[in-house]
Amino acid sequence: MTISARYARDINFVDDVLGGDAAEFDAGVVERAERLARDRRLRAILEAKSERRRADERRKPLAAYRAEELASMSRNFFGPNPAYHDVRRRFVRKSVIAERQKAIVEPR
Repeated sequence: MTISARYARDINFVDDVLGGDAAEFDAGVVERAERLARDRRLRAILEAKSERRRADERRKPLAAYRAEELASMSRNFFGPNPAYHDVRRRFVRKSVIAERQKAIVEPR
């Protein structure tokens, strides 16, 4: 399922959206980077972030997430359920679009 950047922000999937086009995005990134670089709390912000990352790693190492993701991918690729391959084939061949176009053109 595809969602817009603004919708992703609205549902808190992302923190924020920068600009409406590439130039506005670039300007927003530069502005935020400069603001962060001037922030006197930067060192404390980075140290707190580093400590949160270490705590996360102690709770569940990144390697565990990777292993779970690889196991899930293996089930998709090699498991008995053909759904993944069917969806991938339709995506690669754009057959969903072709099926919709055919339904529009052909009378029922």
